[in-house]
Amino acid sequence: MNSIDLSNLVRTLLEKNLKKGEEILISYKQYQIESAEGYGKNKNHKELSWILTNQALLQLDIVNDNIKLKMFSLDKIVSIDKSFDLAEDAQLIYNYAKVKFNNGDECNLYPPKTRDLLDSIKNYKALVEMLRG
Repeated sequence: MNSIDLSNLVRTLLEKNLKKGEEILISYKQYQIESAEGYGKNKNHKELSWILTNQALLQLDIVNDNIKLKMFSLDKIVSIDKSFDLAEDAQLIYNYAKVKFNNGDECNLYPPKTRDLLDSIKNYKALVEMLRG
């Protein structure tokens, strides 16, 4: 990935694609991977983020110089399946949430791969709990 500021680029992309009155409620980064191989344009960059607005669930998938934005309308959710592990201290830990839509689409939201991103883990839990089917 070249030295483009992704945060500004993503912000512009979202501003152009959100409907009037649509507000971002919460977001989290599921993963971000930078390959140690190569530098500059040959460097491998992968990132997957989820953004919840008051009208849609957005999937932002970045691979090198390609950005994909997929939008799922919240009013089309028909079910949400949540999977948990039980920790030793009797706490429930999310494995994933599968969201199904009335048009046949579905998406799997997994917790952040890097457990050291405490804010991202908190945002994941909050986002999943805000979804309703």
